[in-house]
Amino acid sequence: EELAELRKIRDRITKSLRLFFARSEVRESVATWHEQGLEKSKQTLSYLKGRSEAPVIENVELLDRHLSGMELLKEVDLSEIASRLEKRSWTAEELAEALAGEIRRIRSPRIRLHSMPQEEDRQEILGWCLRQSLQFGLRLPRSFRAEEIEALAGEIDREWIGPEALRKLEELGLGEAVENRVLSFLLEGELDLPEAGELSPLVSAAAELIRPSHPEKPGELATLAARLYGRSRRMAGIGGRKWLQRLEDVAQSPVLSGVPSLISILEAEERRQWLIVDCLGVVLLEQVREALSRALAPWRLEGLKVALVSESTTTDAWLGSLAEAGLSHPLEKINVLDRLIHESSEDFEDLCRLASTQLEIALKKIVPRLDRRKALLLFADHGFRLSPDGRRWIHGGDSTLERLVPVLELSPGE
Repeated sequence: EELAELRKIRDRITKSLRLFFARSEVRESVATWHEQGLEKSKQTLSYLKGRSEAPVIENVELLDRHLSGMELLKEVDLSEIASRLEKRSWTAEELAEALAGEIRRIRSPRIRLHSMPQEEDRQEILGWCLRQSLQFGLRLPRSFRAEEIEALAGEIDREWIGPEALRKLEELGLGEAVENRVLSFLLEGELDLPEAGELSPLVSAAAELIRPSHPEKPGELATLAARLYGRSRRMAGIGGRKWLQRLEDVAQSPVLSGVPSLISILEAEERRQWLIVDCLGVVLLEQVREALSRALAPWRLEGLKVALVSESTTTDAWLGSLAEAGLSHPLEKINVLDRLIHESSEDFEDLCRLASTQLEIALKKIVPRLDRRKALLLFADHGFRLSPDGRRWIHGGDSTLERLVPVLELSPGE
């Protein structure tokens, strides 16, 4: 029996090891470990080539430190050490002790010495690397400083730029100056977009000025607006008025046909509890969905609709429309998003993070006042948009993004 139990334990450990080493991030760490010369066994190479499920590691403790993120191999420029030891004479013993002190100061289990190229050679190497990066979509080596890369941005030729770079521009480590140079080539018509395949988020945003998309449904509009708002701070500096006009066109997109009014939905939902999240526009819904799920865990999502509010997108106007329809229903209201929209000048990604956090906190405070046994209707009284000058978030107007609101139908959980 003990032997059978040991076999079960062994099988569980073996299975856990296989699953652990099958993870892509672990395989990448072991590959780095192998490239640095810390583990050169044939079994490890076989694992990296996909021929075996796990490597055979001789120094497990060292691998553990490597996987935990500890720097085990440090690249050291010989010229840095030489600059501290030159211009004086040494006895052999003194020099040996000084070198030992330099090595101790590095504080790394393993060291690889190299010499840096001269400045002229370095610029030439960087230029060549930039060209390869832009032509084939390869990440630029991390050894180059940001200011070095920026200094060469003006020398980039449009002929260097291949379609792969446009598909993963922000992943290449080129910095804003080079990325902006690439985007400028696109916007000036000196560079063509790839005919097929996905584009990087920045290039995709720039493409809206070249071949704009036309959303036909509210969900498509919400996705497009969120994508463009997420890159607006960068693109406004490159696309200028043309970019702001594109955002204006998106905000006014004609996708209202067939969308029911919020009042008509509310008239049929008097059996549910009402929870209003002031200013929860459709453009923000996907960004805060996880926060909603966590805070409203006692309920499950039964249905999601999009509704249309009046052309005056304020809380007062919405309350007036309720009164006109003769609707008098108990409700709970959350105002954190509306305050955030009025007070914040954050870019869209930061706005989403703040909105998600503040909304979850507010919901958790209000949930105890709701009846968990009863169905819930969560909706907004109006949406919001980016102002025409691109500097702040606003509502109150009659744009499509301000008039469309989400309506979530929630039922009591099991």
